[in-house]
Amino acid sequence: MTVNDGTKDISYTMTGTGQDIPDPVISAKAGGVDATIEGRDITIAYADGMDASALALTLDLQDGATVTSPDPLTFDLEFAESAEVVVNYFDTDYTYTVKLSGYQNPFIARGWSDVTADYGQVPDYIKVYKIPAINGLEGEVGYVVLLLPGATMGIVGGVDNTMTVAEAVKGYDYTVYFATSSTTIPTMVNDGVVVAESNYSEPMLAQDADGNFSFEMGQRFDSQFYSFPFRKGASNNTYIPREVTDGTAWNFKSACGTFNALVWDGAVVTMNEAGSNSSYCSWMGDGSKNARAGIGVLKSGKPFLFNTQGPVTGVIDCKGQTHEDVAAELIAAGCDRAGVVEGSGTPSLVVNGKHTAINKNDPAGDCTGTSLKKLVGALAVK
Repeated sequence: MTVNDGTKDISYTMTGTGQDIPDPVISAKAGGVDATIEGRDITIAYADGMDASALALTLDLQDGATVTSPDPLTFDLEFAESAEVVVNYFDTDYTYTVKLSGYQNPFIARGWSDVTADYGQVPDYIKVYKIPAINGLEGEVGYVVLLLPGATMGIVGGVDNTMTVAEAVKGYDYTVYFATSSTTIPTMVNDGVVVAESNYSEPMLAQDADGNFSFEMGQRFDSQFYSFPFRKGASNNTYIPREVTDGTAWNFKSACGTFNALVWDGAVVTMNEAGSNSSYCSWMGDGSKNARAGIGVLKSGKPFLFNTQGPVTGVIDCKGQTHEDVAAELIAAGCDRAGVVEGSGTPSLVVNGKHTAINKNDPAGDCTGTSLKKLVGALAVK
């Protein structure tokens, strides 16, 4: 700095020591437990009772610091390795990575393997899991395709447009195809259009216009779908038709029905419960073994499709599973509700043109089998 005293210029040199701006996040807690902060990483140590799908984080911030996102401070780390929180401090955004240590997602914890890479390049919101021993039965292979936020559900085919899985794979632009029965007709809705419909209530997976999934007992009356209470603890398997007055209006964009419930509210469904809730009762409680296929949701509400392996001559040597075998396995992996779409030797769950569990009519597993049957429709995901 230069100052003139009236006769001459005098120069002054000014020096100072800068003060570091402190980190905007002082401390963090989740479920009352202190989290560890190292640099821009916030690590939560998993403890029994924590809900990994909805972890509420509490931050102690410096004066003047504010959270930019997310709002609320709740994170879904059930199947994600990390999430981000952004804090603004002195007009600067600081991004922190939130992690959960000491936790395994319910499928991995149960002994399933993530085999998504075996199916080529698929969107991040589609995960494929495999287990070699359903409910501890060696050689009884099962697959689950898990749908995370971002997945879009649709229906291909319908009662007026039946097709094989191979035709669906070649004719539509979806990543996942999940075949329903070729005989009994489930309710199926594609983008608001009913393409197949039963005349009784059935467990249905639905997705609304905002992308949210739900799984309820559903049936249409006139032009409106309704959800109905599940008849728990039924004493016989006689189906009693539903009354509109017992239902709640249920609005969605696309949906796929199942024949009967397999799991409801985390418990194995009995034959009486299955029959009293849906007029079609698919081998519940009879001890028969076969390949099984169905749809369900985890306790966190995330939907999944499951397909198990049945005997395939010369390819797969297994006996198949009872409904109860599969139900017990799914419950152990976190299933809350599930329904059956097929219980025979030919269910099909295809990812990127490749079967998960091999279909006895398509032993190569690439949708080229010559005996693939015509289907009422298929649930599809992109």
